Amino acid sequence: MRRVWSVVFSLALLLQLPALAADGGGAGPWTRTEGDGSYVTIRVAAEDDLGWADSRYLAVRYADTGEPVALSSEYLDGYLFATVPAADADRPLEVFAGEPFDWTDLPSFSEPWGSNELQIRGILRGDEAGRLNRDGALTRAQAFAIMVRLLSLEPAGDPGYGDVSPSDWYYGTVSAARAAGIAAADADFRPNDKVTRAEFVVMVARAMETIGWLRGTAWRKNWPRAAGRALCPMPWRRWRMRTPFRTGRWTPTTAWMMRPTPCFTM
Repeated sequence: MRRVWSVVFSLALLLQLPALAADGGGAGPWTRTEGDGSYVTIRVAAEDDLGWADSRYLAVRYADTGEPVALSSEYLDGYLFATVPAADADRPLEVFAGEPFDWTDLPSFSEPWGSNELQIRGILRGDEAGRLNRDGALTRAQAFAIMVRLLSLEPAGDPGYGDVSPSDWYYGTVSAARAAGIAAADADFRPNDKVTRAEFVVMVARAMETIGWLRGTAWRKNWPRAAGRALCPMPWRRWRMRTPFRTGRWTPTTAWMMRPTPCFTM
């Protein structure tokens, strides 16, 4: 069984997409409408020439409420890129420096790579006691909660599953996921089932398709292999990754993506 670093690592790489899929456009304001227009990527200015230590915990938030933008990239050449729902595109954005989270069940400096960055963006929250629970199995309810936070989705009424009721903590999550089309229209949701690699790949692919970063639906015919392949040929063009993986394509995760059965753990 895979540990939580698998989930954290793949999601941390996903946060590169707002910047790496951008076409630039020189200095000054820059925005791009994604996919069908439901999301917009916005470039937000930060300080110039920051090193990794000074920029590691930078993220983007809404200046009017202080709410972090889940899909905000890492620092790149004096900017961060935030992908937000089109309805929020006119809200003021600002760069802020978050603080590393003290996970209560982990020794200091032993957290999986990317977990603090995801916590700062509101994607990972842990449990009520501040534990990451990296050795616990990731359930479908937890996995969809992550996807809903990534996409900033809102509940939209009864999701229509026989095993989900309004009293469940995940009711709003399931409602939002079903309305957005990232949860299948089955009779039951199976919220406590463990999530396999194959299922998680498809969740990520559907999220990317919702934003407009994944074009076409061919990946749906042969998942997870097709879904994993679909994550690779994104048009990075002129932007470069400031990580060890300067490949031009998002490939570091495909090794574990192609092993569909074992469960993620959280």
